[in-house]
Amino acid sequence: MLQKNKYEKWPSGDSQTIMSVSLSDSELEQCTGQCLIEGNSDDGLGKWIGLGGDLPSGHPIEFLKHIESPCPTEYVINIDIEANINELAKEIMNHLKITKKNVIWKLDDIEIT
Repeated sequence: MLQKNKYEKWPSGDSQTIMSVSLSDSELEQCTGQCLIEGNSDDGLGKWIGLGGDLPSGHPIEFLKHIESPCPTEYVINIDIEANINELAKEIMNHLKITKKNVIWKLDDIEIT
């Protein structure tokens, strides 16, 4: 489960995508304990659905899927750009029970066991 996000923006002011995972909307809501919300991208990528919150460590995380994406079950995972990517990737996988088979793409620096 994710905690209610205490930030309106990323602590450093920017985020980075560290991986994408294959999850259905209901699987994502179930593993995070959050409800999906909808919005429109400022970057011209169209409508999106997603959710966010804080991990037990206090770090904010965001799951985002563009509705018109060719991969309808692919969510990108964003974290603060100054966060330790390996520590948070491990926390995300363990805490939210996301398995290695769910991972579609990840930054090369991330080690998944």
